[in-house]
Amino acid sequence: MKVGQEVELLTSKLPKQVVAIGIVIFKDPSKVVGGQRLGPEFWKVRITKAIQPRQNLVKAFEGVKTVGDALHKCVAWPSVDVMHMH
Repeated sequence: MKVGQEVELLTSKLPKQVVAIGIVIFKDPSKVVGGQRLGPEFWKVRITKAIQPRQNLVKAFEGVKTVGDALHKCVAWPSVDVMHMH
């Protein structure tokens, strides 16, 4: 997966479902998103389309708790739940 690539963002729980479309911004684990370090298991993504806007984020931050809140914003998303667009 490349930086700048459009991706599907999946739920972290089973059954896996596409909850948003986004763009990979960076994958550097030392970077900070929403006041929290990404760490090795998360990528920074910008949500461009909220498919399930009420879905809670794994790493919520002040004022940004759901996919809908995160629309047009950057969030930390679990890298295992980032998929190539179909």
